[in-house]
Amino acid sequence: MNADAARTRIRSPKVGLIRWRRWLRPFLSRHGSPEEIAGGAALGFAIAFTPTIGIQLLMAYFIATSLRVSRAAALIPIWITTPVTAPPIYTFTYMIGQRITGGPSPSEARDKITRLVRQIDEHDTFDLAARLREALSLGNEIYWPMMLGGLLVGGVAALLAYPITLHAVRRFRTYRENRRNNRKKRRFSLRLRQRPTQLTSKEKFPPAE
Repeated sequence: MNADAARTRIRSPKVGLIRWRRWLRPFLSRHGSPEEIAGGAALGFAIAFTPTIGIQLLMAYFIATSLRVSRAAALIPIWITTPVTAPPIYTFTYMIGQRITGGPSPSEARDKITRLVRQIDEHDTFDLAARLREALSLGNEIYWPMMLGGLLVGGVAALLAYPITLHAVRRFRTYRENRRNNRKKRRFSLRLRQRPTQLTSKEKFPPAE
């Protein structure tokens, strides 16, 4: 019974939402200005859709540092392209680029992209040279249409991510500030209500001499 309850609790969307809120709260609260966070999120989305899996984290970190935007916000969207999600995402971006540049059929590209992602995942995380070689092994007829499509999709995602993130961070910080002020007001009101009671008690029971 306890195991079933634990599985239900893990699978519950409400529990997942609470975990995300707890994880994002300090990120939204302290890591830079709203503009820096929004800029970092936009940068992360722009990189996430490019065929640079395996070196995306380092790219996002150093570019965010050079642009002086939030590094934490830039790293989060990178996890959109995991070994599970990368094949369909890259196939989609290839289809967009292939309409412009031409190239092999999407089905042929999909099979090669799926094998590529598996091969990259087998390499050590910090073996960046091997990961980059695997990515370039796709060949120009697939890699560059996929890069073009990734830049287009990532650019649109970045344009959407910036205002949405900026609004979310500002709204969260305003909510947090209002909540903090309301707490102070309630504490102050509580002290004012308690003070006459304390004075009356002292008058009724003066300290013994």
